[in-house]
Amino acid sequence: MKKPLFLLFLSFIAIQNIDAQICNQYIFMKSGAKIEMSHYDKKNKLSSVTTSQVIEVLNESGGYKADIRTSMKDEEGEEMHKADIEMTCKNDVLSVSIHTLLGPEQIKSFESMEVKIEETNIDYPGSMAIGSTLSNGNFKAHIYANETKIMTMTFDITDRVVAGKESVTTTAGTFDCFKITYKAKFKALLSSTAEITEWWSPSFGIVKSESYRNGKIQGSSQLTKYSN
Repeated sequence: MKKPLFLLFLSFIAIQNIDAQICNQYIFMKSGAKIEMSHYDKKNKLSSVTTSQVIEVLNESGGYKADIRTSMKDEEGEEMHKADIEMTCKNDVLSVSIHTLLGPEQIKSFESMEVKIEETNIDYPGSMAIGSTLSNGNFKAHIYANETKIMTMTFDITDRVVAGKESVTTTAGTFDCFKITYKAKFKALLSSTAEITEWWSPSFGIVKSESYRNGKIQGSSQLTKYSN
């Protein structure tokens, strides 16, 4: 039995509203929001702070696009790096530019160079389940000097898995999070591979992350302040 056209239309509107509610819960989809992430070295000493401000959120292609301005400062408050980035949310999935997951050291290594970037986004579905596999990502930075390419840096994220659920408390509050693990390989003149653990809050976004190599912690980041 076929549904009347108006019922199909109402069903479509209901689905759109659910997607809108899921997208609107993320801090990065709220115009004017400010987010502070603090980064620590392997001795848990503060190394840098990244502040992000959502400049504008636009309806786009059945979803949302946020224009975000970021600034990274060292432990003494001197600006190391700044950039304008985009995030999108559509069909229950938040898509994040992979280079936002690069560590402060990797970003600083090529910030003053002439760079052409190729990358894929990292997706965070609004509905996750323990044991589910998430999409991978790839980032390439082609380094040029006087229009001649001298090197290519790559950053690959693989083996993303939802490993569990945990409650995480930072100075910004307490969040119920999914625990996501993956491998991150950075390659330039030399290469290194790290195991990353991320705590993702469905009602917020990334709250905390830790980087390990051979079982030893190399650094961490956590949400320390936000406003919306």
